[in-house]
Amino acid sequence: MGTWNQRVKEAREAAKLSQAEFARRVGVRQPTVFEWEGGETKTLKGPNLLKVASVLGVTPEWLLTGKGGRATNSVSADEPSAQEPTPEVLELAVQLMTLTEEQRTAVLRTVLAFGEVRAAAKAKQKARGTRDARPSGKRHRPADAASKP
Repeated sequence: MGTWNQRVKEAREAAKLSQAEFARRVGVRQPTVFEWEGGETKTLKGPNLLKVASVLGVTPEWLLTGKGGRATNSVSADEPSAQEPTPEVLELAVQLMTLTEEQRTAVLRTVLAFGEVRAAAKAKQKARGTRDARPSGKRHRPADAASKP
């Protein structure tokens, strides 16, 4: 399909969403969707692009260029997206899109490494917590202190 406007309409219709329902899920007014699909808007950017892609279950790259994989998941008119992205996630995605592929890969590796370090620390803490656990309640007193009057 030729333009991003046509791809939005095609994906919306494939998901069996009316313009009104699609607008509600994206968080815009129905006339905005009409303008997108009619070619009155030059391009989708930032949070709107990411939200549209999420609601339609397509990649932002496919929406804008027609290249790359189209589908990210299946969407039906009866069920909304599994998890709506938070404003922070949308902002992070917008910032990532401005990076080169090499930079995005480096950021992804860093995030994954951080996740691994955090998981290892949690596992270590959990293992330590079960070994070093002391009974709650009374404070420990040395034996000779207990025998003094």
